[in-house]
Amino acid sequence: MKKHLFLVLVSALCFPFVVWADEPCAELCIAPAKYDLGTIHRKDKRTLSFEYANKGDAPLVIVDVDVSCGCVVPEWSKEPLLPGQSAVMTVEFDPKTKMGTTINSIYIRSTAKNSLEVVRIYAVVKK
Repeated sequence: MKKHLFLVLVSALCFPFVVWADEPCAELCIAPAKYDLGTIHRKDKRTLSFEYANKGDAPLVIVDVDVSCGCVVPEWSKEPLLPGQSAVMTVEFDPKTKMGTTINSIYIRSTAKNSLEVVRIYAVVKK
């Protein structure tokens, strides 16, 4: 009787996870996730573009994009990205307030199962 009760309890606890795993979900893929601009001058604004794609089986929405510094300004589509589709995010990097080695992060929040992805921009800024 105890074995039977144990099996029923374990099955009841595992059932929600099995159902959840079968639900369609979006998956955000970003390429590349790192940019090395090398040595640049403070006056040299750079515009970067990177592709992101939905490799999942549900629509993907970029909910918000945060940056680690006001020197990074992202632009992205607010429209849902259907499974298999890709889009381009454009980022303007203005190093006028930077000097020396700098690492700036772009935090991309979405409705994907990997709900937070980070893109990094590396540079050495000279006068």
